[in-house]
Amino acid sequence: MLGSSYNPKNVIKLNELVEQFSRTVYQIFIYSSKLMAIPPQLADRLQLDAWKQFEKIVPETLSIANNIIDISLDDIERGDGLLSKLQDSITSRNCIKRIFADFIIAAGDTTAFGTLWCLYLLAKNQAVQSLVRNEIKGDYLESPLIRGTVRETLRMFPIAPFIGRFLDTDAIIGDYCIPKNTLALLSLYTAGRDEGNFYSPNEFLPQRWLRRDDKNLLFTPFSANASLPFAIGSRSCIGRKIALFQMQYFLSKVLNKYKLTVLNETAVEAELKLISVPNTTIELAFRELD
Repeated sequence: MLGSSYNPKNVIKLNELVEQFSRTVYQIFIYSSKLMAIPPQLADRLQLDAWKQFEKIVPETLSIANNIIDISLDDIERGDGLLSKLQDSITSRNCIKRIFADFIIAAGDTTAFGTLWCLYLLAKNQAVQSLVRNEIKGDYLESPLIRGTVRETLRMFPIAPFIGRFLDTDAIIGDYCIPKNTLALLSLYTAGRDEGNFYSPNEFLPQRWLRRDDKNLLFTPFSANASLPFAIGSRSCIGRKIALFQMQYFLSKVLNKYKLTVLNETAVEAELKLISVPNTTIELAFRELD
């Protein structure tokens, strides 16, 4: 809802800034992926091109975020959204800006690409799409298959494909003895596609996540802990609940209204740009249901 100071020009400006912000955040992911294996001090000393571009794009992104918050706080009447909750809890506008920037940079493209992978897999698997649509019946909150669709998508295409942790103690993992303070990386993509963890790991089967009446026993082996798209423990993703809510809500709305088909002639694969993104443009057709 817009307040008494509502200015149409500010709304237009806000929309332009949000679009610009999205583009610059994506650039951060691109340059970050190129610098993943390089210590920042070394990248700075060598003045690598990716580092110089990264240093340029981050302040630009933060400046756009600041402008978005200024317009939103000055021109939009308070409601019950996230921004109002932040205002209730935090008096400093600068703190609100920092939280907003962190939240959107971390959550914007990750949720968007996760949803895109969901749409692609549903469009590619018509039988599964019909199965999920028939169960929704307008209520995504009561649809285990919608939840299963998101979990299955993130098993096959985890947005953050690695979890990294420094070991607190010496550990034996498989045939390897790993000393304390070693950085251990878990490949979620590999674990999720391992036939030792999941039945037919390269097949899109959202129903494998149904636990009622032990239906998941039809898809043995099944190891839920081999798919941890939001990580686990005290450093797990703080935005897990809102991300799942957004994805499930959006998918239910789309499936209730449209039939999805894929227009790509060849299979789309994942490539790593800090997060898992399609290696080509995903082309989908949305046709209204009869």
